[in-house]
Amino acid sequence: MTQTLKAGGLLSLSGVEALVLPVGGLPPDVDGVLGAPQLRQLPLWIDPLGGVMAFGRRALQAADRASDDQASPRSSGAEGEATIPLRWHRGVPLLSLATGSRAGMVEALADTGAEGLFVSPELAGVLPALGPSQTLRVAGFCGEQPASMTRVQGPSLTGRRPAAPVQAILTTNPVFQSLGVKAIVGQELLRLHRQLWRLESTPPTLPLRSAPAPGIHEAGDGVSFGSAGV
Repeated sequence: MTQTLKAGGLLSLSGVEALVLPVGGLPPDVDGVLGAPQLRQLPLWIDPLGGVMAFGRRALQAADRASDDQASPRSSGAEGEATIPLRWHRGVPLLSLATGSRAGMVEALADTGAEGLFVSPELAGVLPALGPSQTLRVAGFCGEQPASMTRVQGPSLTGRRPAAPVQAILTTNPVFQSLGVKAIVGQELLRLHRQLWRLESTPPTLPLRSAPAPGIHEAGDGVSFGSAGV
């Protein structure tokens, strides 16, 4: 069906094709998901710690301000700037994920809205576990799936330094087989970075900015968002 969609008064999409699914896979306060066909039309800025999202020109302005913060001696300098190369495959963006294990670098789906880091059974088998796993059920567009969550050591976006422990969710998501990937990278790995998604560029890239030091606040326009993400 064709829809006109608005987000926070700063983004309007007209004539888009909307897929309506009779499955309750979204949080109660979320009405829909913007997918790659829409997000590849303009830059997208996500600041998880500041709770701000911006599109188009405002996204580029926010990234410029973040770069200025990075150059300032007040900046936290936790990870610095990094640009993650992306590539399109079957209409979605992929990236290379450093696993910190004998698996080396693996292909992963880059998902702006996924809350966690989802891994295939094959990848989960080589990641060093730091504790027992916890069973849970993951809700999505395909309904609920059984899964388990384990704190692991290794996965990182840059591979520059020993990675901090992260929560990995083991699932048999059919995306792994259909895309030929070993993981789905969501905000579990991304949320400590301010992110400029350049899906409209050729080739697509994901520049990352480290979080500002305490007491530094950005000015500017953007859409505020909650824990549900994008």
